[in-house]
Amino acid sequence: MEEVTNLLKIPPDYLCRNDKSILALTSTQWVKELVVQEQVPKKFLPLPDCNGMEVQSMLAARKLPQGVVQPWTFLQIQIVQVEDDLVMAMGEMSAQDHLSFPEALQLVNQCNTANLTHQARKKYVPGIRSLKALRTKPRRYEFLRLLKILYPEHLMLNFSSGTTEFPLDEKEKSFQQLGLVPLHCSVITDTCMILLFDYHVHTLGSVTRFSPMFMGDNQRKLLFIAYQLVNIFRTFQYLNLNIGEVQLKDFILTETLNVRFKPKLEECLVNVEKGWTGAETKENPLENNPETQCESICDIVESWTDGRLSNLDYILFLNKISGRRFGDPNFHPIVPWVTNFKSDTEHLRDLTKSKFRLNKGDELLDRTYETGQHHVTAVLSEITFYTYLARITDKKVLCKNVRPNWVPEEYPRSIQRLQEWSPDEAIPEFYLEPSVFKSIHSDLADLELPEWTKSPEEFIRWHRGILESEEVSKHLHSWIDLTFGYKLSGQAAIRNKNVCLDFCENQRDLADRGVVQLFTQPHPIKHLARHHQPKLTEFQHGIDLGELDEEINDEKSEKKTTISLPQDYNPSADIVTIETLRTFLLRADVQVFEDKPVNDDRIQRETNYLLKVKPMQVLGCLLSELFYPKKFRALGDEPSLEIRYRNAIDLLIRDGRNVCFSIRSLLRRLLLAENGQEFSLGPKDRYPVVSEQGLPLPSAELLLDPLLGSHFPSIFGPILSTLATLETLNHSAELVEDAGALESLTEFQVKLVARNISPLLTDLEEEAVELLVPLYSYLFRNPRTAVQASWYLLDGISIALGPEKTRKLFLDSIISHYKNHHTTKHIKLYHRSFMLILMTRLRMTVFLERFSYILIEATGGNREYPETPASTPCDASQALPVLDTEPGLAEGEIFSFDSWDSLGIDGKSHIDSGTISSVAQSLKHSVMDSVDLTNPVPFTIKEDDCHQGTRKENSVVQISKETLLWLSHRLGPVLTAKYITRNLLRMMGLCYLPPEGLDSTDMLFDDQQVRLSSSMLTGDCLSMPVIDCLRNIAELYGDHFILVQYLPFCWDLASLCRRKVTQNLEGSLLGSLAIVHSVIPLLSDSVLMKELDNITSHILCPIVHASTSSHTAFSSGASVRSSLIYKSLDVLYLLGLRIGEEMSRTHLTDLVAGLFTAFSKVFEDLSQIAGTGDSARTQKIQLSTELAEVLTRKMAYSVYVSFSLLLGENHMEDAVPNISLIKKLCLEYQAGLTTPAVRPYTYREIQKTLPIYNTDYSGSGNMIIVDSVDEASNTSKISKLIQASPGNTNRHLRGNWLAYWEHELGRSNKDGFNLKQIRLQSWTGHQGSVKSIAVLDNENSFISGGKDRTVRLWSLRNMGEGEFSGTAQWIYNGHRKPVFSVGYLAQKGLAVSCDGSIHIWDPFVGGLISEYEGPRGNAFCVMTPQTFSHSIIAASTEGNLALIDCRTKSVIDLKVSFGLVGLIRSVCGSGDGHQAAVGHSSGYISLLDLRTGRIRSGMKGHDGEVLTLTSGESYFVSTSLDQTASVYQWEDSKLWTHLRTPAEPLHCVVTYEEQIITGSTNHKISVHSIHREKESNTVVSKLRSDIIKGNLIQMGILPLNRLLLFGTDIGSIHLIC
Repeated sequence: MEEVTNLLKIPPDYLCRNDKSILALTSTQWVKELVVQEQVPKKFLPLPDCNGMEVQSMLAARKLPQGVVQPWTFLQIQIVQVEDDLVMAMGEMSAQDHLSFPEALQLVNQCNTANLTHQARKKYVPGIRSLKALRTKPRRYEFLRLLKILYPEHLMLNFSSGTTEFPLDEKEKSFQQLGLVPLHCSVITDTCMILLFDYHVHTLGSVTRFSPMFMGDNQRKLLFIAYQLVNIFRTFQYLNLNIGEVQLKDFILTETLNVRFKPKLEECLVNVEKGWTGAETKENPLENNPETQCESICDIVESWTDGRLSNLDYILFLNKISGRRFGDPNFHPIVPWVTNFKSDTEHLRDLTKSKFRLNKGDELLDRTYETGQHHVTAVLSEITFYTYLARITDKKVLCKNVRPNWVPEEYPRSIQRLQEWSPDEAIPEFYLEPSVFKSIHSDLADLELPEWTKSPEEFIRWHRGILESEEVSKHLHSWIDLTFGYKLSGQAAIRNKNVCLDFCENQRDLADRGVVQLFTQPHPIKHLARHHQPKLTEFQHGIDLGELDEEINDEKSEKKTTISLPQDYNPSADIVTIETLRTFLLRADVQVFEDKPVNDDRIQRETNYLLKVKPMQVLGCLLSELFYPKKFRALGDEPSLEIRYRNAIDLLIRDGRNVCFSIRSLLRRLLLAENGQEFSLGPKDRYPVVSEQGLPLPSAELLLDPLLGSHFPSIFGPILSTLATLETLNHSAELVEDAGALESLTEFQVKLVARNISPLLTDLEEEAVELLVPLYSYLFRNPRTAVQASWYLLDGISIALGPEKTRKLFLDSIISHYKNHHTTKHIKLYHRSFMLILMTRLRMTVFLERFSYILIEATGGNREYPETPASTPCDASQALPVLDTEPGLAEGEIFSFDSWDSLGIDGKSHIDSGTISSVAQSLKHSVMDSVDLTNPVPFTIKEDDCHQGTRKENSVVQISKETLLWLSHRLGPVLTAKYITRNLLRMMGLCYLPPEGLDSTDMLFDDQQVRLSSSMLTGDCLSMPVIDCLRNIAELYGDHFILVQYLPFCWDLASLCRRKVTQNLEGSLLGSLAIVHSVIPLLSDSVLMKELDNITSHILCPIVHASTSSHTAFSSGASVRSSLIYKSLDVLYLLGLRIGEEMSRTHLTDLVAGLFTAFSKVFEDLSQIAGTGDSARTQKIQLSTELAEVLTRKMAYSVYVSFSLLLGENHMEDAVPNISLIKKLCLEYQAGLTTPAVRPYTYREIQKTLPIYNTDYSGSGNMIIVDSVDEASNTSKISKLIQASPGNTNRHLRGNWLAYWEHELGRSNKDGFNLKQIRLQSWTGHQGSVKSIAVLDNENSFISGGKDRTVRLWSLRNMGEGEFSGTAQWIYNGHRKPVFSVGYLAQKGLAVSCDGSIHIWDPFVGGLISEYEGPRGNAFCVMTPQTFSHSIIAASTEGNLALIDCRTKSVIDLKVSFGLVGLIRSVCGSGDGHQAAVGHSSGYISLLDLRTGRIRSGMKGHDGEVLTLTSGESYFVSTSLDQTASVYQWEDSKLWTHLRTPAEPLHCVVTYEEQIITGSTNHKISVHSIHREKESNTVVSKLRSDIIKGNLIQMGILPLNRLLLFGTDIGSIHLIC
């Protein structure tokens, strides 16, 4: 590592050895400076506040530092020693494109001719030597040339005396390699070359070992990885390079399934004279024992069972082959605790139970298994590791990984206490290293040892002796079974309470460490007893064993000899031992092979074998290890090629039938020689010159060719090319600092996938689509590409996957895009185009539940969005002391005046003299005698002042608002009220949430002319889009949205005003007043007069009273009080302008007078305390300070002037009790005015703005009477602020629609379906009976097929009062016979209809896409499309079932039964598209697996003919002519329940969650509620004659709106609630 430190200036503490390379921890800024500036940075900036041991702990754990300003990264540094020798020159570049068919035939002819000629010459002309023709070059020259070709863009720093510039020809410059780990920089010196690579955690070896379920059961993923491996081998064969005996651990696997290879460059170039040599590295003495380094696992197991290998060495060997590495706190080697240290000879640990089980107890483990399906979390955790080594670990490292605060007493003081505390196993250091017991900390004592050991060295000897003792050896195999063996999985793990968390999680995520199961059979016992058997030569009879055979075989001998054996002697012990060992090795997939002698000199000279034959043998071994990792798991990290090859051959020969078909022929081609013989792995190995198929020698190029190889699908090529380009661009993006360039780079990445991959999705099978899921998941999660990927790629991949998988894979990633957006590109995610994709691909239910609130949140300014409208006010008893009511209220007074002593404020609080003087100044009187009502001028708004707060057209808020309005038109009134307006009302409170929502602005309201408020608050600006949405929705669906939803929401909030008002409630109150003010112009005069008292008494009165009361405490103080009063006055004044002067005097006077009386609390009471003591006066002034800041002279003047002009000055004199005080305050304020005050428009001023012919009004408040649209256009702008012009009323809720809406508004989504028999709408157009109905997922359209040979598309919109009759939006006339089945393929957006032949057509364009005729000329009689799949299930009149794949347009015939069960009458498919149920005329029901085409089961469902089969979420329903209905489960095909139905056939069935709705021929509708945990019930209703005309033929359901569609025999369709 000295070279790295000297040349790269990286401190030694930031370096550590990693296998045969060096791992370095550097900042990404250091890497950027190195590459961009093309020189080593002058200074290496270390991690702040980190010492060397902390950095080394990060390197050991492979953990990057957290919480630092600059990101850090790991680099893998490789040092290559370059010798001055000659190597074989690299080969010439050749074309890499696939050949056409004629070119392929020509290539085969040329290769076969050349190979046969070469074979003949070699056979008949033995003097020819191929080595003479070899081209050689100096190693240094060729190595630098190799770096230039493989890594053309990398930085090369030359510190040597020679040059690094070598000319490359055009082919070498344009050579494109796929699959190499990027190289940042190479440093060239005279003695060595230093290569800097990115460090990658996950390799193919670690994935197959620690994440076996990452690939799942998808063979296409494995085949794609194999394809990439072959591509990498092809690169090395092109360059005439030796790839070496590579293993899976040498190949990096990214999360997008891209395989990258980091070659051992020092081995790539072949020395013609000396062969190739690898770099030697020093190994950790603890990791490798000389006795176990060169032996196979078979030899090691046998050595241990024979007693030739110690227990500790064997355990360390098992740790090594399972991947555990010394120093890694998360994956350190483990050994068992063997004693509790209470005695030097007794108290040995029970090795048949895990340490975790012994520590936690069976009861706790049982509870853990019941909740989490696992017993053991880890065998050695990071905390335990650092606690074990606390005496020799730095304090900072311990505080970071164990406990944040350094408390020495919290660490176990003795080895005995450590063993009792730890639920994990021990570490080898407790048996090997005395230093771990001696503390380096002054305040932490050495680890106490048992009293019978005097020193750590003595303890090590004693402890090691216990581990190697006979008693431990007898039971050590049980511990091995628990830790590495068969007790890790299956029933054995459950019985032994040893189910690990890693196995419970199915190991689907990429990991580089974890529990590894090496053996699947019980481990053999260490046989110690047989060494103590007595020898037969010591028998007391003295029989000579050498002469025993002669005596027994001597026929003439008459002497009878008796052999006596010792009692404890077992003659079969050796045989049983050998059989047990061999059985274990055989069943544990570990084979014993004898190494065959190989002539090394011959290998060194046979370059043909090194470069052509051996790479293919190595490739065959790699593919075997990739597809069947369990077979090779016990071989360890460094098995020889001989062992790997023999295991692969055993797999191919012994288990050849179990090898998947996709790889079987390829393995046989690579691993077997001529006539199926095994290779000897020597220089004489040769493949057949011409294969049985007439092909040349196998090579990577030949295997990849689609014509000559045919082993890999053609789609792998463009997928790999795209992945390689993306990885290269990602590597380049790490060095880009320009934001604009980085944005362009990421956009190019997404568009590259959209151009190359997305078009392939439409024709891919399910397994092939899953191959692309990691790529799309990465693009959706990456912050740089997330938005662009969602916009361009989500639709295509969602079509291919379906809604269920799309939700599972991508939903969380998509939602995360909305949480923190910082760029303008995020606006796309709020546009209606993208929302339409989400609605279609994720289904409407998911969209409404997960994305509607996101739009509402964005419309309100992306503030925090809680689930409740406002927090519940605090209990008065907890918020403030109990307040006494004030006695002596005047009659007719609206509000009770607060007493000075009732506020509960501590009188000892300090009030400065400035406050007292300012309040005293307020007592001075003005010299004027009357208030001048003519001085204030009406407010005139300038054009420049209009829409000051309007958002930008392309802002997120504006786009979100437009999307919400578009969405409310599509959803209908019920879903709009549940998901849109309900949350918009809640959002209003967040817009005004203090303190930000109360900040004043210089912006003016659009209706400033009719307001008393002087300007907008921040909350008003934020709430403008929300209010616009609420107003537009109310205009769309009518007044009842206001009366039933908006106003009750507001007065519910107003009723919460008690003693304590929280900030959430303050914002909600302000929002409710803004809502009331915005909707008043939308109400008609009659409705407004009806609701006037509710508005004043339920909303305005409580809010004004609380705002002016000293009994009510506001969290935000005077500012919120003032805002509430002004907004209440705005509403009150607007009401007065609407209802006119006379009605205002009648309905609004008391509220205005009550507000004026509140001023007496501040001004009159202050004058009364002049004679009191100083302390009492100070306390009372303090108590009224908050109200004094609110009830000011300016407010009094503004309110008095405005309402005097509205109600009349004389009326105010009579109605306001403290009018003299109010006038005095107004005069004082008027005296200080230098410019005329501004007031709102008066009732009469607005009246003058109306057209002359439209001024007929009455004192009852009907001020604006518009008789026609023309008159509405003549209405002044100011009058429109008071009463909006009537708009389109076609969709206003009336009659039955109103009754249905009010009924659904009060019901929860969990309430289920409830038939009220309310007809909402009808459609007519079919000339005959309606045969089939299919509702689209968005529930605003449906299609129907009829006897008149047409398919009609209908629009679902609330129109009329229940008697409205609609017509079809579009008619498809392509059928020649009556249409008996229709459906909709949501993934494709296509309609499907059947009249005997199946038509697939586009309902939006109207064109026919494809048509399918029945098999063998027979018509289809049943057709069921899989709505969220790509297939159609259809049955012919002959009883054949066909599966039609709309992607490939293929038709697959399926067998439906094993005997004669009658004709097919009905078919349905499961929701996931994997299963189908088939009903027959005999009552028999068959279940098929559509993925395999096999029959799962069959049952006799009914005695009569099956009428219908209908699929639910987890069940399907069958009805029959025998008047019965049954429910079956998809999962196990078992009967769930029988439905109680009327005694008549059920020909109409639909499902809604756990409810089944059936319709009979006698118009009886039954709603069956089925439950797993409680008894099912049924509600039967007979349809009234006025609800449906004609006979019921078909039925459809709108699940979100809970509506039914009834099709009749007269061609009409009715929508029923």
